[in-house]
Amino acid sequence: MLINHPEKCRGEDVNLLMVVKSVIEQHDRREAVRKTWGREQVIGGLKIKTLFLIGSPSVGKDAKNLQKLIQYEDRIYGDILQWDFMDTFFNLTLKEVNFLKWFNTYCPQVKFIFKGDDDVFVNTNNLVELIGFKTEEHKVRNLFVGDTISKAIPIRNRQKTTSCPRASYWI
Repeated sequence: MLINHPEKCRGEDVNLLMVVKSVIEQHDRREAVRKTWGREQVIGGLKIKTLFLIGSPSVGKDAKNLQKLIQYEDRIYGDILQWDFMDTFFNLTLKEVNFLKWFNTYCPQVKFIFKGDDDVFVNTNNLVELIGFKTEEHKVRNLFVGDTISKAIPIRNRQKTTSCPRASYWI
């Protein structure tokens, strides 16, 4: 990990962790999320925290300056998790798996996770209502909500890579 926040869930009763996938260049999107639906807040006595998941800038971009900017942004907000892998569409699975490992290590007591993207809008009050935080008799357990994609096939980039000599293809 390049940027970590193990303290995000430590010692606090975090009920809902809003986890937002982003890329290093999308500061404006992260800022919009922080000011709107991803704002860390308490709704009905329930604590909501937010984290952004990012990788490293792609080859050919101004990587050093982008890294300095993301470190500065993180010093201001303290809400970024960054891993050392090229942040591309083909590496989204790495982002997912790395987050789940991180979550299992640092936030096992968190009751719910919302995982989304920085280019969507979420009505946080409706989300809290959906998962049943409002009333004790409507508490939800083991809830998994999302879209089902049927008959999908993997998207593979068959170009040989030079960054990893032992791997023949990016999958």
